[in-house]
Amino acid sequence: MGDTLPLRFENFSLDTDRRELRRAGDLVAVEPQVFDLIDYLVCRRERVVTKDELLDEIWAGRIVSESTLTSRINAARRALGDSGGTPRRRLVHMAKGLGLAPNLVIDQHFRRRDRLGRLLTALSYNPGLLGVGIDEDTAAIFDGSGVLSVLGAGSVTVVDAAGLRYTDSHAVHRGQPIAMMGLRVDVLTTGSHYDLERRAGIPPAETVRIDPLNEEELAEEEEAEEVSVLDGGE
Repeated sequence: MGDTLPLRFENFSLDTDRRELRRAGDLVAVEPQVFDLIDYLVCRRERVVTKDELLDEIWAGRIVSESTLTSRINAARRALGDSGGTPRRRLVHMAKGLGLAPNLVIDQHFRRRDRLGRLLTALSYNPGLLGVGIDEDTAAIFDGSGVLSVLGAGSVTVVDAAGLRYTDSHAVHRGQPIAMMGLRVDVLTTGSHYDLERRAGIPPAETVRIDPLNEEELAEEEEAEEVSVLDGGE
């Protein structure tokens, strides 16, 4: 019996005999379990695969934490160019929202799933829109005056592509990196604001923050400085 022919999709090839994943001929390093996950999903790409099915087939029904499953799926996405910071030519599915935040492209789980590249890709096709990436445990609050406010432990990344002066997204092949020049990026943390009309970030009011763990050390340093001054005056 001969070798199984590699599976080909977009600019990838998946060789199950050699257990190799290649993109445009270049070997992509993946862990064995991530390779099995990609193989299983690619062979069933015409239908939805449930989490329970993955646990049964890839993990043989073993108890696996949610973080482990998420980690393997994110690794598969990175290997296939569906995440990461580099924009790549791909099919981006954009769904119509509720009209509460018009002219925005919003992506969630931004940091954990490493979705900057995906957001940039969407903006390369729609440079007139404003890209908003929201981290976990973070809220982007829109008020009636057109101002976005940030609250939470993470950050909100705002990408303005209105000044995009060059992109080759129309010319590169599927999976290849996209050039984008003229972008403006703001990273907002809790207390920061963003004026959607002017497309400008607004810093939070200045506050003095002292780490409680360092207050004792700070007091000791002040006491030492005071003694030093007194000694110098004698």
